[in-house]
Amino acid sequence: MKRFWISWWEPAPDGDARPFVVPPESEVPGYWMSGYRGDEDDAETSVCAVVEAPDEAAAHEVVERYWKPCEFRFCESHPAGWFPESDRFPRKASK
Repeated sequence: MKRFWISWWEPAPDGDARPFVVPPESEVPGYWMSGYRGDEDDAETSVCAVVEAPDEAAAHEVVERYWKPCEFRFCESHPAGWFPESDRFPRKASK
């Protein structure tokens, strides 16, 4: 299974871009809201996520299962176990 670093614009007129259903960590080990665009009535949030999937198309499908992206920004393949820099994209402590 590959790991993808993927980002998209999520409609969030109320500023809330959390997923509709919390994805399992086996598919989405981490996700972050990283910015905003638009105005109060037409706001979108930039969301970044680490996604486990066999290919890029499947990574998009995982995102679409839990969010409603209006525009994908990028999707980069990374090796198993990869995470983005922890100072900008902090992760919760392991149990």
